[in-house]
Amino acid sequence: MNFQELSYEFSSEPAASDTATASTSSDEPGPSSGIQWNQRLLDEFRLSQTSHEDYFSGFTDVDTSADPFEAVRIEYERRYSRPTINTRRPSTTSSAASVERERRQFFQRHAEGLKKRGFLFTPEPTRKSQLSEFQSHWQAFLSDQEPLTMCNLNHIPWLPVPEGDVTEVLRFVGHNFASLRQLQVDWHPDRFFSRLALRLTSEDVRRALARRVNAISQLLNEAVAELRRIRADTKTAPCS
Repeated sequence: MNFQELSYEFSSEPAASDTATASTSSDEPGPSSGIQWNQRLLDEFRLSQTSHEDYFSGFTDVDTSADPFEAVRIEYERRYSRPTINTRRPSTTSSAASVERERRQFFQRHAEGLKKRGFLFTPEPTRKSQLSEFQSHWQAFLSDQEPLTMCNLNHIPWLPVPEGDVTEVLRFVGHNFASLRQLQVDWHPDRFFSRLALRLTSEDVRRALARRVNAISQLLNEAVAELRRIRADTKTAPCS
């Protein structure tokens, strides 16, 4: 029974049978008293209904259909979550690159002072590259068929060392015995003229070449002997 039905029931007058029964006893109240009684009950019901609504007005309906532990988890994360801080360390590669960059900048700033103190030297072209370049020119000269005359003897790739300088020859080959021996074979007079016999245009050209080729061959022989002596001294030197 809802509130409207209950109100209607209390506000209706009692039935005739009830009135007749009530009139049989002088101790029970009359019809007017019954109406007043019903009205009083209705007022009390209305008052209790209002009090009930006021009591529960401060509460909020909560959906209990979901998992209660999920709600606890969400609340915990909300309270204790912190902003994420990027703690990723730089890679080893980037650190090494940074160190190398700082080192180069340091040397660039202090290059002049380091040169004066003997800590920094300008690198010289390696003798190995000079030897390789010479060998390339030499092979190209051997494969050429140009006749040799007194006017084009400078086309020959002569050994790029001062005449009679054994030390410079050893530096030129990088103290490499195999490279030195190959030069000794190439510039031996018999080997040299056997390769170029068909390109010699006159006896004057042959004599002009012979003088210089013999000097180079002699220099290479001395360089081979010197390098052997150095290697022998190195083997017999006492260990420190």
